[in-house]
Amino acid sequence: MDGLMRARVRACSGWTYAPARLGVLLGEHAEELPPGVVRCELGAHGEGPHHAYVTDLDGRHTGSIWATWQAGQPLGVTVLPDCPCRDGEPGVKEQVCCFFAGHGGPCSWDVADRPTA
Repeated sequence: MDGLMRARVRACSGWTYAPARLGVLLGEHAEELPPGVVRCELGAHGEGPHHAYVTDLDGRHTGSIWATWQAGQPLGVTVLPDCPCRDGEPGVKEQVCCFFAGHGGPCSWDVADRPTA
């Protein structure tokens, strides 16, 4: 990156409630949230679907399970392929995007942590 600081965008503030069984899985990755609350993990965005990571699938190149929702609609789950982007840093400093392929907006390393609820 030639010593340049990248601009990070704030994480999306979209949230919804998850059914109890799914909430248990999601709670493993969002300890700061109240039980049953799910927040979008993507960078700030307007309308459109929100997404929260649930779990990886076994095996290489199998993708991950993501919770997805839109305002006023129930939460669902879907399998999405992993984002192939890498930040280009050399060696062990290289970061892999933690989002799904085609996520739109910045990759995970450019999304600032959101404040806790």
